[in-house]
Amino acid sequence: LEVRALHGALGRDAQLAAFAPPSRGARKVVLATNIAETSVTLDGIVFVVDSGFVKMQLFDAKAGTEALAVAPISRAAAKQRAGRAGRTREGVCFHLYTRQAHGALAAATSPEVQRCSLEALVLQLLALGISNVAKFDLPTPPPAAHLATALELLHALDALDEVGGLTPLGARMVELPLSPMLGKLLLGAVDEGCAREALAVCALLSVQSVWSGPPKVQDVARAHFAVYEGDHVTLANVLRAYGKANESGRWATRRGLDARVLQRAAQVRTQLRRFLVRFGLRVESCGRDTDKLRRAVVRGFFPHAAQRQVGGQYRAARGGRLLAIHPRSVLFGAPPEWLIYHEVQALGGGEEAMLDVCKIEPEWLTELAPQFYEVQRVDKRARWE
Repeated sequence: LEVRALHGALGRDAQLAAFAPPSRGARKVVLATNIAETSVTLDGIVFVVDSGFVKMQLFDAKAGTEALAVAPISRAAAKQRAGRAGRTREGVCFHLYTRQAHGALAAATSPEVQRCSLEALVLQLLALGISNVAKFDLPTPPPAAHLATALELLHALDALDEVGGLTPLGARMVELPLSPMLGKLLLGAVDEGCAREALAVCALLSVQSVWSGPPKVQDVARAHFAVYEGDHVTLANVLRAYGKANESGRWATRRGLDARVLQRAAQVRTQLRRFLVRFGLRVESCGRDTDKLRRAVVRGFFPHAAQRQVGGQYRAARGGRLLAIHPRSVLFGAPPEWLIYHEVQALGGGEEAMLDVCKIEPEWLTELAPQFYEVQRVDKRARWE
């Protein structure tokens, strides 16, 4: 029995292994995400086992964050999965749920505009001259709470003025091929004097995970570049070292890194740098002063701040949800008092983990995002709001 995996985060060689025929006298089992539902066809697959679940991005308007969560599939997706069986010959699909449960599923998967954050969409509509985005006739209307959250966040990022129009900063953010928060991080890094390091961070956060191989191999590779300041500074170290090695694929492979992802990240960094040059902005390096890079992270991701609690978990400053540091973070074994996280992923047992976290100083929140945070004095103790 030959067991092979197939998902988007795998390296190219590992993905191709799922398509290769099994050895003589062996049977091949492919454990795949919904990438095998519509995107690819595996020859020779006869039996399909449908779990009835899928991982998808879901937006929490109250917390203002997206999370990769496990959710039930739709009946349309179930039919599509059944069609994977016997694609090239007769086959059978086993659905791991009852006929009654199948009937209770939604008829179709909800459109992405109804379950994802809308900041980038709103910014694009405003750049096109659509001033009243709430009344824009989209094919599928998004939830009102998601739209309100997007407008609130864009205003906090200084992308919108008091009347909802684009600011000069917002006009630059529209042109960048980044999410609004990553765009603000990059543009804010120019003011901090660390644009070169921010380019590396934004590039690596825009591609798949750079760490390759089994979890233990990834841990060893991560430890080689890890710093106590967090994952963002670690990523900057990775791309800096890759550049010093003349962007050698062999060098990356020997260190447990995905050479293809690093090559793509270097291309993205070059593309982003062209935007800064066209804007007439300075591309400087902060050298060893990593505080500048961490401050730039706060400028873009200040809504994603969290404080450590007595029990070891973190409480998000926005929404108050309890979170944990993901085990693959460099700060998992050395949790700081305050941090900024890039995104959230749902784990088993209802726990949610923060991915790509950065250690910060709490006073940076009120200094760099005074429109979003303030300190209240209650019983002679500081409380952050």
